[in-house]
Amino acid sequence: MLRAFLSGKKYLGLEKEFREERGESLQKFLSRWFARGVVSALVSCAAFLFFEMPFLFFALAAVLPVALPLGALSLQLFLFERERGKKEEAVPALLLQASIFPPKTPVSKMMECFALGEKNAFGKEFKKAVREVKRGASAAEALEGMKARNRGRFFREAVEMLLLAEETGIEMNSVLREKAEEIIEVQAILRERLSLLSIQKATLLLGGGVIVPFILGLLSGMVRSFDLGEFSQMLSGSVACRQEMLNAAVFANQVFVVEYALVSSLFLSFLEGKPRKIFPYALVLVPLGFVVFSLAARAPVI
Repeated sequence: MLRAFLSGKKYLGLEKEFREERGESLQKFLSRWFARGVVSALVSCAAFLFFEMPFLFFALAAVLPVALPLGALSLQLFLFERERGKKEEAVPALLLQASIFPPKTPVSKMMECFALGEKNAFGKEFKKAVREVKRGASAAEALEGMKARNRGRFFREAVEMLLLAEETGIEMNSVLREKAEEIIEVQAILRERLSLLSIQKATLLLGGGVIVPFILGLLSGMVRSFDLGEFSQMLSGSVACRQEMLNAAVFANQVFVVEYALVSSLFLSFLEGKPRKIFPYALVLVPLGFVVFSLAARAPVI
């Protein structure tokens, strides 16, 4: 199913990333979450039919088999992206550590030292590279494999510098130190830029998940508390008909909560320049909005 929406290169890239990071294929991951979506859909249908739950449960049953795998995939991609971000942040430390080795130190020895770090973000990658060297690969081949596995800009540049040191054998201590300082400056600029967007992100998060659902929930609770008999002269139709109109208005508010949460998720993902993060944001904002709306609608009206 996913092949229909992705180019062959992107799909193969995702498949490779899943096998390397999770030890399973992308197809197996999606199939497992599709099965969970089907089970959840059946539970929602049962709740709607036998326990007289709101119509929302029946609507969820229609989308869960597709929404759950896509949501899980988006969340997993978000985790992959966060892991890459950690590696990018650790690149200056990696280069500074490499710059303090004695001149002419073999890159293979550096890799063994980097692999010993249990807490750093790049230790796992260098452990893979060291295992490849022990299996007979050269240090250059192991570094090329590391470069192919990682898409982070700064991490790839650091690996390229280690490759250059391995292939040429020249002393690069000062070059590595200068590169580390350059990356630190660039990362500081990027962090400043992100801080400028934090207010907009906080506004969208609070608006989509708390403020708008809370206000709509209060209004819905007030409408439900009205005595329809007192408005019989102003409203046409029977009391049952007017009650259905009010229920429809409450349902429209619930739909608006979902729409607003989705729009907020869309803008949040665009602010970060990562459109695929719309699903993780939506997975948080939509349920949060429903919870806040339900609690506000049940709050006592003074």
